[in-house]
Amino acid sequence: MKSRLEKTFKIFVLTTLLIIFCTCNDNITNTSNDTEKTKNGREPSWSPDGSRIAYVGGTTDKEFGVYDIDISENGEPRKIAVPEFASSPDWSPDGKWIVYSKDGNICKRKVDEDSSEVQLTSGASNSFPSWSKDGEWIAFDSNSDSPTGLRFVWKMRADGSEKKRIIYTPNAGEVRMPDWFPDGIRLAVAINLGGPRVIAIIDTSGNFIAQLTNDGISDNYPSVSMDGLNVVFDKSENIGQIFRIKTDGSGLTRLSDSNSIDPDWSPDGNWITFSSESPIFIWIMSKDGSSKRRL
Repeated sequence: MKSRLEKTFKIFVLTTLLIIFCTCNDNITNTSNDTEKTKNGREPSWSPDGSRIAYVGGTTDKEFGVYDIDISENGEPRKIAVPEFASSPDWSPDGKWIVYSKDGNICKRKVDEDSSEVQLTSGASNSFPSWSKDGEWIAFDSNSDSPTGLRFVWKMRADGSEKKRIIYTPNAGEVRMPDWFPDGIRLAVAINLGGPRVIAIIDTSGNFIAQLTNDGISDNYPSVSMDGLNVVFDKSENIGQIFRIKTDGSGLTRLSDSNSIDPDWSPDGNWITFSSESPIFIWIMSKDGSSKRRL
């Protein structure tokens, strides 16, 4: 009897350990003890000098809002703004401003000063701002002047003036989540072409340049490398997978197995920051998907 009990207990232990091992994501591995006060967040954005990452988040002892963190020191997050329902922060090229979406509007705020928020849009629903590399323009998606409520890509001056819709394709579907190419003419976007979103390239005149993906799985959050040769994005499969593709449509490469979303390139093109879904943390990895590290 004792031998049978011991054997049953050993099988139980081994089975439990196997389940734990199999359910752990070897691509997203925690390297420190988790507590209620652990730093966490979504939608990371790399600063122009490569030293900091802005994100949206909050913990039990920190208000929800826009923060940034020094990636070299892995120090305490610095609060930039605390708007309710903030999302999608992006840096100005000089590193002095952060633009973000809040309550359906695009706003900006200085990073290193206790300055007031500047609201750049009003009315409609506006989201996913992206600052052009020359600092002159901000692209975003909006349902402004859209009778059907669908969202399309707009651009405006960095001060909120000269708003103009770039593309309008109500019969084909929405065009969202713009990210500028370094040339200031093209943008990577996520387009609904009567089905799941695909990653595509358009220009500021509304011309469709190229479609980069099309496998029946929704693709989101395109981010263009600083040399304009690669785009990273997340695919809505396995709670998010991050892929890289060349802007000529070749070289599609999966960089993470699961639980990974919101990618953004480092300024030198060697690293990618992203967030994990469960639990929600900010990570960085090499451009080939190796050397993953949680901030």
